[in-house]
Amino acid sequence: MNDVIYHDVVILSSGTWDQQDKKSQIYYPEEVCNEYATNWKRKFIYRTHTKRSDGTPVDSFNIVGFVENPHYSHLKKAIVGDLRILPITRDAKDIINQIDNGIIKYLSPEVRTWDSINYYTKRREVNKLEFNGVALVVDNPACKDAEIDANKKSYV
Repeated sequence: MNDVIYHDVVILSSGTWDQQDKKSQIYYPEEVCNEYATNWKRKFIYRTHTKRSDGTPVDSFNIVGFVENPHYSHLKKAIVGDLRILPITRDAKDIINQIDNGIIKYLSPEVRTWDSINYYTKRREVNKLEFNGVALVVDNPACKDAEIDANKKSYV
């Protein structure tokens, strides 16, 4: 089986999104998303979110591929990229089938943020981003625009 690439997937769009704890929200401004769209420490695609706060993979079996070509799309007002899934493990093959059959529809960025309180708008705003990969999720992603379109795929 060849590698599968899902093209032009929104990783993180500008907007106010839930934090990991689901109790607080933070605003991602367009200019910050644009500036840090290519600031990636790791470009792994994880089956599930990593368990460490710094985004370090707990084990290699959680990794099913890589994010390629991350960049800012002014049209979508979002950081987008291509998801290359390597079908070298049973999990990766299952994930391809789950995406293609609509079971896995979303992703969630593994991202470190530097933020501050904007006292005029009374909200937390991101000032800097560093990506540590993306995790696949079945439903309820923090960034509601981070949806995988199974029809936008190719084989390499």
